[in-house]
Formats: sequence, structure tokens, C-alpha cells
Amino acid sequence: MSRHYGVTRFSILFLAMIILFGCKGEKRPEGFPKLYPCSIRVTQDNEPLANANLILYADTDEYDRWSVGGTTNEQGVATIVTNGKFTGAPQGSFTVVITKESQEKRDVAPSGSPEPEFVFGKACRLVAKDYGAKETSPARVTVKGRTTAQIDVGPAVHEVIDE
Repeated sequence: MSRHYGVTRFSILFLAMIILFGCKGEKRPEGFPKLYPCSIRVTQDNEPLANANLILYADTDEYDRWSVGGTTNEQGVATIVTNGKFTGAPQGSFTVVITKESQEKRDVAPSGSPEPEFVFGKACRLVAKDYGAKETSPARVTVKGRTTAQIDVGPAVHEVIDE
């Protein structure tokens, strides 16, 4: 009976150590900012915009060394991550760059074939050009604690991207 008690006590101590010191995930780099949960819902014409890429640029240069952004899911929601793997965003004000692109497809019938085949052409922008650059994007978000924001990028576009 005393042996069983010792094993149980050891197991409890081991679990307590794991909870206190282990399972903390990957170590954050030196100088890494405190992060706050942040999600941004992006809509276009008031409909969710899936597969859009978001990059957040801080108003100050203190976070320049850390990338902050995410990609929207089918409901148009991006869970923001910092440095590509740490969930959340640092506190502060950000300009949000939002892009979504596709490849133009054209039906082309190969010579002698009655069946068309798809040929990919130029890349097309699916979000207004202004949203695609830090200097021109009207989208803004301020992170203060847990943050949920919504941004509508206006009407749908399909513009060939200039080369």
C-alpha cells in the first residue's frame, strides 16, 4: 500500500511540473511583444470574403521586426498571428493591407479538338487596389486587449494586375 501511495504522489508531482513548466509551446524570441487575441472579419459587398490575405502595419516602428497578419476563412474571418506562428497581435494602431488575387482563365480550344481547355492568363486583383498598399489602404484596426474588428472592402473587382 505504501508503494502505491508513493507512485500516486510521484504522478501528481510530475503532472504539476508539466502544468507549471511544460507545455508552453515554442519559446518566443527576445524582445517579443505581448500579444492579444485579435480577429478581423473581412466582407465585400457585405458578404464574407474568403481566402483574403491581411498584413497589419503598425503606426510606429517598434513592431517592424515582427510580421503580423492572417488569411480569412470561409466566413471571412482571419485569426491574426505574429511572426507566422504566435496567435495574437501586439497592442497598437495598425493599417491593414488586404489582398486577394486569382489567375484569369480563358477557354481555348486546341487546334483540331472540339473540347476547350483552360489556359491561365494574367493575375487579377479581386479587392480594390487601394487596399493593397500600406500607403493607400483605408482599413485600420486598433488592438487593445482582445480585439474583434470588421472591414468591408466595398464592391467586388476583377482587375488585371499591371506588370
